[in-house]
Amino acid sequence: MGTVFALHPGQRRRARPLPQQLAELALVVPQVVAHRSARLALAAAATPLSARDRKEFQLMHSEKTEAFAEAWVALWWQAALAQQQLMLALMTGAARATPWSVALDCMRAGVQVLGHGLAPVHRQAMANARRLRQTPLRLLK
Repeated sequence: MGTVFALHPGQRRRARPLPQQLAELALVVPQVVAHRSARLALAAAATPLSARDRKEFQLMHSEKTEAFAEAWVALWWQAALAQQQLMLALMTGAARATPWSVALDCMRAGVQVLGHGLAPVHRQAMANARRLRQTPLRLLK
């Protein structure tokens, strides 16, 4: 089960495990890239860009910017939380720290940091794949 984290005040969502996020991204990213590449190629041949294409290309940029900004915040927040938890465990002796237990705790924390950082990008890529699957490409006439 993934860890619960806050998105916006009042919202909570479960973070999917990192391997699941990576597997899903491996499947949907090529679909999104293929659709958008085809759309760019078709739009390049059209002299004035259609309003539909202009809107999609602007959306492409803003979605990426927003997802990666959220990812950096999530990475930073989870890393700060992991550092605090590790220091608290070491200071209170709760971890009964051996070099191996500390290394294992650090590894687990690193995977959690990556999972939380990847979550916004994963969420956006999955939403794009769902949306673009329903959007037909318009061929030139």
